[in-house]
Amino acid sequence: MSFYNTAANDGDTTFGQAAIAFTRQKSLERLTPETFCIFDFEYAYDLRSYDAYRQTEDPNGKLKCKWPYHHVVAGAWALITYPPGASQPLVHNVSVLDARTHDEVEMVRAFFGLLDRHPGAVPVGWGTECKEMPTLRRTAATNGLILPKMLRDSHPHSRDRIDLSNVLRGQGHHVHLPEYAHAVGIPAKPMASKAIGKAVEHGQWDEVREQVLADVLTTAIIANRHLISAARVSGDVHASDATIFAELAAAWPQSRWLNLQNRGWDVHRREKGDGHTALAA
Repeated sequence: MSFYNTAANDGDTTFGQAAIAFTRQKSLERLTPETFCIFDFEYAYDLRSYDAYRQTEDPNGKLKCKWPYHHVVAGAWALITYPPGASQPLVHNVSVLDARTHDEVEMVRAFFGLLDRHPGAVPVGWGTECKEMPTLRRTAATNGLILPKMLRDSHPHSRDRIDLSNVLRGQGHHVHLPEYAHAVGIPAKPMASKAIGKAVEHGQWDEVREQVLADVLTTAIIANRHLISAARVSGDVHASDATIFAELAAAWPQSRWLNLQNRGWDVHRREKGDGHTALAA
């Protein structure tokens, strides 16, 4: 049994608390800053090209437009840096783009550029190994873009990235982002997941923009809780949740979902904080 566990479990409460404090401080000294890039994209479906393929290969088959026919029409991302010993992370480089001002290649190039400028950042998403990563690889290959180093390993459990849907479930059943978020009390999805395709089709770009930023927010808070509980970073989980929510909501003040319907969620989280910090071993 380690010194930490012995101190924590013996009968001498005073000695135990002092030992825990000492161990926490030593853990802090070994931590280095870590930065994570939380990201999400929304897509339009190239049904014309897919139907041409289907008519050639399987005209009577089930209509299922898969990722090679998905094209980026909106994207959002943010860097979150955890300084050693800080109770809250730093949220920076927040971007939200959509098809009104950027085409697919421009959005993907902007995302790649961020990762190239921050080579230590770890990309984090939900379900990204199933959709974002295949589409980003296809877009890069088709348009002569160079993948940032952390996106080059195609293994679905690459150490260069974190797909929270894989990491959190282990061998459990696959769950959707809003399904998990609802279970743990995190705001998610201004519109139902199945409705976003129609919003893209009808050019409802404010709604699409709000959805993609909301997905980054939800993913960032889930990531924050996971990273602290896994002792990978230090931080007060309540205060960190609140900081992430406040900073991402401020990135788009026009969002009624972020700034009106969920107003006060970050304050509620901050008030629950007790000032304790979870530290990496």
